[in-house]
Amino acid sequence: MTNEEAIADLMLANADVSYRPKDDSIDMAIIALKSQKTGHWIELGYVGNDNYDFECSECHHSDTQSKTVKVNYCWNCGAKMERR
Repeated sequence: MTNEEAIADLMLANADVSYRPKDDSIDMAIIALKSQKTGHWIELGYVGNDNYDFECSECHHSDTQSKTVKVNYCWNCGAKMERR
């Protein structure tokens, strides 16, 4: 499901008063999905033992990962990582 599809579903749920009592959680979820950062991992170099240093293109936090393990989100800033 894409962010746009999730936003559409949340907006429909928000319009349906029988869905649940009105509160701010749906509005907050829509705002969070609309403002979600997207980035990509920047390879900084080999550090040994099949591990490489990578940097988040959004927050510039660096981390050591295996090239075979795909981390889909930056655990520092929460950006969704896209392939380049």
